[in-house]
Amino acid sequence: MDISQLSLKRLFNRAGIRRVSSSSYDRLYHILEQFNYNILDKASTLIQSRQNKVISNEEINNGFILTNILDIINQQIQSGGSHESGWCDNNPSQCGSITSEDNMMIKNDQTGGTAFCDGQISQCGNFAEEAIAGCQFNQKGAGDYYFTIPKTQFQRFINKMINEKFQGIKITKSGIKELQYLVENKTVEHLTNININSENKVFHI
Repeated sequence: MDISQLSLKRLFNRAGIRRVSSSSYDRLYHILEQFNYNILDKASTLIQSRQNKVISNEEINNGFILTNILDIINQQIQSGGSHESGWCDNNPSQCGSITSEDNMMIKNDQTGGTAFCDGQISQCGNFAEEAIAGCQFNQKGAGDYYFTIPKTQFQRFINKMINEKFQGIKITKSGIKELQYLVENKTVEHLTNININSENKVFHI
């Protein structure tokens, strides 16, 4: 694997997971691959529509947000949706139909009417350019971020994926950095959600 088991273990630790089954390391690697592929796939579509071949950090951000939108829509279709009053935590079954009116209601419910977005599109109001720009500006929060996966490992990981699945596409250094930031945090959030619902002493995915 391009990413060491030690780096994967650090991701588990960030999610509060200390004891992990041996098979979970391979599974986590494939989860990282899928998260990266989904974002790069959307970002490459965005640049190709402008007849460009270089992905920047801006396209990475837009690809990440677009991936979240499509995830919400897919979950909405699968769950059928139901209106729950008072709050929404990015679960479409709690957010009702994905419409402009509902999204504005969700935004106001979560923030008290103030502008806030942490990268989850259901918190960003309408699916317009203004909302995407707001997500880009607010999703990182304050403070320095320390990467869990070493830069050289993630670079090899991304280069391999681009060579195999996105031939002819290039990505800037700032784009790779942005991609790693988003994917690491999304992965930790994913692991944390699974861990909360797990009753096993040894974590397994």
